[in-house]
Amino acid sequence: MSHGADGATSHGPALDDADPLMLAIGAGGWGLVSLIVAGEIHLGVQHTCAAVACLVLAVMVWLLLTGRFSRFRSARVALVACFVAVVTCTASATWRVSPLLSDPLVNTSSAHALIDAEIVINSVPELRSGRVSGPRRLDDSWRCRATIIRWSHIGLTPYVANLPIELDLRRTTHDMVPGAVVHVRGRVGPADPLRGLGVRLSAASIVMMRQAPAWQLLAASFRHSVARSVEAKPPDVRGLLPGLVVGQTNQMPEDLLTAMRDSGLSHLAAVSGGNISIVLIMWLAVLRGVGVGRGRVQLLALAIGVVAYVVVVQPQPSVDRAALMSLAALGAQALGWRLRPLGVLACTVCVLVLVDPFLAVSPGFAMSVLATGALCIVANLRPRFQGGSLLSRILVGAVAAGVCAIAATIVVAPVSVIFGNGVQVGGIVANVLAEPAVFPATISGLLAGVVGWVSPTVANLVVLPGCWATAWIAAVARWVAQNMPATPWAGGLAGSALILVLVGAGATAFAIAPTPRVRRVCAGVMGVGLLLCLGVPAPKATPVGLSSSWPPSGWQIIMCDVGQGDSMLLRIDESSAIAVDTGPDPTAESRCLQRTGISRVPMVVLTHFHADHVEGLPGLLAVAHPALIEESPLGEPGSEAHRVHVWAHDAGVRERGAAPGDVFGVGPVSMKVIWPQRILRGVGSDPNNASVTLVAQVAGIRVLLGGDLETAAQEAVLASGLIGRVDVVKVPHHGSAKQSPAWALVSRPRIALIGVGLHNDYGHPWPGTVDAYRRIGAIVGRTDLDGDLAVVRTTAGDLQLMHHPSWG
Repeated sequence: MSHGADGATSHGPALDDADPLMLAIGAGGWGLVSLIVAGEIHLGVQHTCAAVACLVLAVMVWLLLTGRFSRFRSARVALVACFVAVVTCTASATWRVSPLLSDPLVNTSSAHALIDAEIVINSVPELRSGRVSGPRRLDDSWRCRATIIRWSHIGLTPYVANLPIELDLRRTTHDMVPGAVVHVRGRVGPADPLRGLGVRLSAASIVMMRQAPAWQLLAASFRHSVARSVEAKPPDVRGLLPGLVVGQTNQMPEDLLTAMRDSGLSHLAAVSGGNISIVLIMWLAVLRGVGVGRGRVQLLALAIGVVAYVVVVQPQPSVDRAALMSLAALGAQALGWRLRPLGVLACTVCVLVLVDPFLAVSPGFAMSVLATGALCIVANLRPRFQGGSLLSRILVGAVAAGVCAIAATIVVAPVSVIFGNGVQVGGIVANVLAEPAVFPATISGLLAGVVGWVSPTVANLVVLPGCWATAWIAAVARWVAQNMPATPWAGGLAGSALILVLVGAGATAFAIAPTPRVRRVCAGVMGVGLLLCLGVPAPKATPVGLSSSWPPSGWQIIMCDVGQGDSMLLRIDESSAIAVDTGPDPTAESRCLQRTGISRVPMVVLTHFHADHVEGLPGLLAVAHPALIEESPLGEPGSEAHRVHVWAHDAGVRERGAAPGDVFGVGPVSMKVIWPQRILRGVGSDPNNASVTLVAQVAGIRVLLGGDLETAAQEAVLASGLIGRVDVVKVPHHGSAKQSPAWALVSRPRIALIGVGLHNDYGHPWPGTVDAYRRIGAIVGRTDLDGDLAVVRTTAGDLQLMHHPSWG
C-alpha cells in the first residue's frame, strides 16, 4: 500500500478518467454551499432559498421546453442528481445558518445586554494578545468556541437554545476543557456569522457546573504533558513544539508567529493535516512492534489512532480534512476498494462542507484543500524516479520536495493575496528546508507526552530531538522572513483573479497540449507571465529629501515608522546602533532594523513603560542582542513593566533604572540623562512625565530626546537649565498639544522629528506644535506622512533630513 497526500491510498492508475468528474463534483458542492451560506447571511434565509428554488424551477422549465429532458436519459439522471445536490446543500446550510440569525439572543447583541447562560465548551481556550491602543495595551484574553444551551436576562425566564458562540475569558483554568458545562454571567456582543458564531459573550464570572467527559480530560492531560516537557526550553521551542505537535500555540512568541506567516510556514505553527500521516506511521510502527500484523484489526487500530489524535489536537479545517481522507483510505483498504487520492479529496470536501457548511467559506480550509490537491497531482510523478543509488534518491527527493512546495505555493496564492499577504515565493525555500524537521519534532513531542505521564524528568530527555528540530524550523522561518519577504502583489479579489487567470490559462494550455514540446512552451510562457507580474516597477523620479535607497549614505539618526509610537536609532557604525524606544509592534520594529541593516544593538533606552514605546521590544530582541536596557525608574503601568522584565529575563538582558547624571555611550554616541530628577504626580500622565530624557551626541550632532514629557515635566527640565541649543529634537509626546512653548525656543533645533501614526485617534501632531518648530526655522519630519526619517550629515558637514516610505 502506498500513501498519497495525508494517507489516501493508491493502487495504480485505476479511475484516472474519473478524476476530473470527481474534482468537478467536489468543487461544485463546495462552491454551491459557500454561495448559499454567504447568501443566507447577507440576504436572509428566506430570500436565498426563494432564489435557489426559482433557479431550479427555471432550469427544469428550460429543459422541458427544449425537449432535452425527454430525449436523453443521461440528462434526466444528471438533472435529478443536481436537484438532490442543491436541495441537500441548501438544507444543510439553512440548518446551520438559521439559528445564527433567528435566535433572540442575536438581536440583543447590539445592546450589549448582561445575561446568565449555561454553556458547553467546544474548544480549548486560546490566548489572544491584547492589542496596543495608544499608550495602553488592552488586556490579554482567552477565547474559545462554545454553545449556549440555556440563557436568560438577569432574573427573567430562561430560553432554551442551541447557539454557537465565541466565549471571551479574562482568565482560564485547566477545568476549561471541551465538553465541560459552565454557568457564565457576561455581556453579549456581535460575533461573525461567516465563522458560524452567533454572538460573542465576554464573561464576567464563570462557575463550573459539570466536568468534561473522561476522554476529553485525558486528551487535556496529554496536551499539558507535552507543554510541560518543554517549559524550561528557549521561548521559540517552548512555543513552537506544542503548537506543531498538539496545537497549543498559547506560548508562541509573537515575533515567531509573524516570521512563520511571512515565510510561508504558518501551517507548521499549529497542527496541520500533514501530522496525520506522521501519526499513522508512528502508530503503525507501534502496532507492528507489538505483533499486530496486516489485516482489518490493524486497519481498525489505525483508524482509532487517527480519531484519538483528532480529539487531542481538536477539530480544525486542515486536521478534519486529513483525518477524513485517512479514514476513507483505511476503510477502502479494509474493503479491498481501489481509490485515487483526488477522488478521496473530492468526496472528503463534499462530506465536510455538508456537515459543517461554514468550512466552505473558511480560508484555512480552502488553503488546505488546494495544497493537498496540488500534492496529489505532483505525487503521480514520483514513480518515474524510483530506483538508483542512495545519492540519486536523495537528490530526487530534494527535487520532489521543491516541486511540491512550488505547486502548493502556486495553488494557494489566489487565497493568500486576497488577505494582502502577497505571493510567498520564499515559502518554497522555507518548506524545503523545514519539512525534514517536522517528522522528528512530531514523533519526539508525542513520545514526550506519553512518557511525561510517568516521568516528566525522562520526558525532558525524550523531547530533546524535537527541540533541536523545532529550533531549526524557527531559525529557517526567521531567516526566510528576513531575507526573502513576500513578493508584492495586488491584494483583494483583483489580485486573486489575476493569479487565477495566469495559472489557469497556463495549466489549461499545458493539459491540452498535443506534444511534450508544446507543453514546455506553455510552461515557459506561464513562467514568464508570472515573472513579469512579480517584477518591481521602474523607479520614479524622487523629490528633494526622498531617498531612493535606504538607509541613505551618511545617516546618523533614524526615526522608524512604527505607527503610533516612538522608535529611534543612533548610529554607531554601519551595522550597529543604540535604540531609544521600540514602538508598539514587534513586527514593525524588527522590519525597521532589517531595512536599516542594523544587526547589533548593544544598548536600548526605554523612556517609559507605555505600550507605544515598549511593545516592539521582542522584535528588537529577535534581530539584535542588547546587553543593557536603560529604563524609566517609574515602573508604571505595572503590567507593561512586568512584560518588559519577562522579555529581558528570557533574552538574558540586564536592566537598569536611569538616574539623572548618568553618562554612557558606545563609539561615536554618548548620552547624558537629565531627567527624571523627581517623579511628578497628578499634573498629567505620571509615566509620561517620568520619561527618561537624554541629551545625546551622535558624531558631533546634539540631539534632545524627551520621550513623552508633558507640559509640567518640560517646564521642570527647562528650569533645571540642563538643556540648550541642539541640532535635532525628538518632539515630545508625538507632537501633542501638551507642550511648553519654551521647549522649542530654548532648544532651537534645525530638525524636529515626530513619531506618529497615520489617522491616529489622538489628533497628533497638534498643528500648533508643528507651527512652533517651523516658526524657529526647523525642518519638521513626520513618520505618518514621510515614513522612515533619517538625519544625514553631508560631505560638506551640513545636516539633511531624508525620508523613505516604510515597507510592511
